Amino acid sequence: MAAVSSVLFTFLKNGDHAVFQPALYGGTFHMVVSELGKFGIEYSISDSARISDIEKAIRPNTKLIYIETPSNSSS
Repeated sequence: MAAVSSVLFTFLKNGDHAVFQPALYGGTFHMVVSELGKFGIEYSISDSARISDIEKAIRPNTKLIYIETPSNSSS
């Protein structure tokens, strides 16, 4: 989690947006939903891991697309 959070906070700042795949490691998911907003960072979780769904979640202020493996397979 130290590596994941370091990468996210290195590339994202207040006003930026990130897109995440729906199936994330539990620690990553918790960090995203509980911490990014505190720093003014917006995020979207795509409807699926399909490229078309990830592309739909991109906004003009998107600075990062985060995909991880292995991940939770519940989504």
